[in-house]
Amino acid sequence: MWSRGLRVVGLVTMAGALATLGVLVGCGARDTTVEPMLPDSAGASAVAAPLASVFSDLAVSVAPMPAYGLAELPLEATIPAEWWPVIEIADPAAYQGPPAGNPRVLDSQGHDPEAQLVIDLQGGWLAILENFRGDLGDTSGVEVGTVAGHRAYLYAVNGGSLIQWSDGGRWYGVFGRDLPTQTVVDVALEMQLVPARGAR
Repeated sequence: MWSRGLRVVGLVTMAGALATLGVLVGCGARDTTVEPMLPDSAGASAVAAPLASVFSDLAVSVAPMPAYGLAELPLEATIPAEWWPVIEIADPAAYQGPPAGNPRVLDSQGHDPEAQLVIDLQGGWLAILENFRGDLGDTSGVEVGTVAGHRAYLYAVNGGSLIQWSDGGRWYGVFGRDLPTQTVVDVALEMQLVPARGAR
């Protein structure tokens, strides 16, 4: 499933840090917990969780905004119990911020929520990004395919690879750190809309 023969060339390298990506903070915003969450766990240790439930619960928490997810995880992937800012920080041990459940949902009053789900994949990290501040302005990415009919583009960002697409004016993406670019592309192209069953 994760062996598409797509060859990615011409990565766009961005100078400096990309301040518009990553940590989900903002004026008048608060974190909310997605229920049912993953089992309690100390630190960022990986725990087993039904993947369909994780993405379904996430879709409910951000409804009526569209949410994207995976039907199955790549081989050897796990979902840590705690979130950390994969885009800004290379090592979870270096994160000094407050603990947050994974996925992390930022409920911003008057705006659609933002969310991130961190996935541990074969020694590297993925961040699934829902409604993030991903407009890269005039920076050009490399088109790598489509996600649910939306064109997806590859960027080199903060020492990792970002695949992003837009749906209804909102930005979605998959960011990979310490992973081959092709792996991040393959995961992103497997993303699909997740129905929000039982949404409030």
